[in-house]
Amino acid sequence: TFLNVGQGDCAVGIDKNYCFIVDGGNVGKGRGVLLPYLMYSGVDRVSAVFVSHTDSDHIGGIIEIMGSVPVDTIYMPLDYEDSENGITLARLAKENGTRVITMRAGTAAVLDEHTKMVCLYPYKDTNLDGKNISMVNRFASDNYSVLFTGDIEAEAEELICADNLNVKANVLKLAHH
Repeated sequence: TFLNVGQGDCAVGIDKNYCFIVDGGNVGKGRGVLLPYLMYSGVDRVSAVFVSHTDSDHIGGIIEIMGSVPVDTIYMPLDYEDSENGITLARLAKENGTRVITMRAGTAAVLDEHTKMVCLYPYKDTNLDGKNISMVNRFASDNYSVLFTGDIEAEAEELICADNLNVKANVLKLAHH
């Protein structure tokens, strides 16, 4: 489910074995949109949160809900320690007993025996910066797939296409830049 958080991104995947969140919109959207949706859906624990990058319109809502619902693991971008938002979320994760794992190309989070989220980008040695090092993750289950592109721009798209990565998906969440 893609939630309307205005400027920013927020998606939630719920199955009997897991609940995952990709980004959380701005501060105000965590408690105003994301948390009510989780409660309405009967979610009492989040298995995984994937933060594409640390801009406020992607991480703010996640910061806001920490402590309101248990989160098992937060998957962060390579450069999360370079921003105040990333440091804040990592601190809140530690305070709440949530693991923090840094994702880069090739890292996979197994959600259940039929479902995983695979990080396609950024590469460890990527020489781009800013929005161009947003995580690009491909959610894949037995029945469908979704490509989450964060806020990558043309330069990152060109790198991904040049490497012939498996970006085939039933649903493409376009980057908004």
